[in-house]
Amino acid sequence: MKLRLLALPVLLSLLAACAHGSSPTQTGRYFQPTADQIGPQPNSYGEAVVPEHGLIVVQGDDLAYGVAPHPTRNRINDADVGQASLTISQDLRKVLGAKRVQVENRGFPGDSIADSEQRWAGMPAGNLLILAYGFGDLKAHTQAGDFAEKLRAMIRKAHAQGATVFIVTPPNVTDKLMDANLATYRIYAASIGEQEGVEVFSAAAAMTTAKETPTKGAPQIARTYEAIAAAMIPYIKLVGPQT
Repeated sequence: MKLRLLALPVLLSLLAACAHGSSPTQTGRYFQPTADQIGPQPNSYGEAVVPEHGLIVVQGDDLAYGVAPHPTRNRINDADVGQASLTISQDLRKVLGAKRVQVENRGFPGDSIADSEQRWAGMPAGNLLILAYGFGDLKAHTQAGDFAEKLRAMIRKAHAQGATVFIVTPPNVTDKLMDANLATYRIYAASIGEQEGVEVFSAAAAMTTAKETPTKGAPQIARTYEAIAAAMIPYIKLVGPQT
């Protein structure tokens, strides 16, 4: 597991490569993911290999849902607040191709990891499960140890279903007390990810790369959600039927 941090020039070149259908790394011209790499473990490049027409799930709290300072009228999952004009799941769908892969948003504003587990109980993990928790657990005062163990259990359950897992840690916020308390969940999420062999993506680092300014709290602007998705996209490889 590596905490993924990308410099802006590198990120732009990666996205350009993806747009042209080539691999985003120099080694990519020699290495192409294959169907036998589909499964719970990332390949040797830390990439999630997903079958075409497979399922990517973005699950979690406000960050996964796409809560915004100035929301649109679009609401999903029976939530009573609107989403940003662009969310992580929407950007993944847009860049990877809606005709090539399904991307499902299982976010809900204010959900703790325990709330989310109950809300989506019985739903398949998909081929790639992207987990984003912290804001809801801070609001619920989830104990750090409980948070860690529930996250570990969620990862292991997804792995048992054959899903690769990514973790997105919460972004920084300008409220200093909130940011200090949120740091606990960032640290524990990254630690559990390392222990369980999961790729961890820092929302704070993605925002720094994109030169986006932190907001006061959980609501994020569309460009921030786009930056978070952009950090993950080079590590998601779609594989069609093998001939």
